[in-house]
Amino acid sequence: MHVYRRRGAVALAAILAAVACSDTQTGTLITNYIANLDAAQEQPTVVSSAGSGTATCTFSPAVTARPLATTATVSCTVNWSGLTDSLRQAHIHAPNAAATNTGAVNVWLCTTTGITAPAGTATCPQPGQAGTAVVFAGVRIASTFSMDSLYGDFLSGAAYVNLHTKTNPGGEIRGVLLHPLTP
Repeated sequence: MHVYRRRGAVALAAILAAVACSDTQTGTLITNYIANLDAAQEQPTVVSSAGSGTATCTFSPAVTARPLATTATVSCTVNWSGLTDSLRQAHIHAPNAAATNTGAVNVWLCTTTGITAPAGTATCPQPGQAGTAVVFAGVRIASTFSMDSLYGDFLSGAAYVNLHTKTNPGGEIRGVLLHPLTP
């Protein structure tokens, strides 16, 4: 009887590992990542803000193999509320060592006048638009960074979304992008 329990445990572990590495509905590699954003995750110094939000980023087309095709894209939907003032810039830092502020800005979601960002970066929504879901499609990725590198950073939990305001130019709310099945 103990042999069957061990085999069952091993089989269950194998199934859970497969689910953690692939989308069970399509059999593709993980395509969607979610971040819960808040001020407590800001590094190196936590800021005082009631702001919160979520970010959902999706790779397209569905990732079936690595390296990702050079034509692959990522789009992000960001929701936020309670920021101290208007959004000045939003971007993804990657790669990032856990609990540090070492990740370079490699994906620009939006910016405002006077902040250096790649040409074609979307303009950040201004007051009155905040708190709604904003989709950033065709985001700008650093020319020295590949989509496959970005995907690897998402996969390993080494990418985070950071929203900056005038009051908190170093970042007001942030969160690590993780697959929804990540504990």
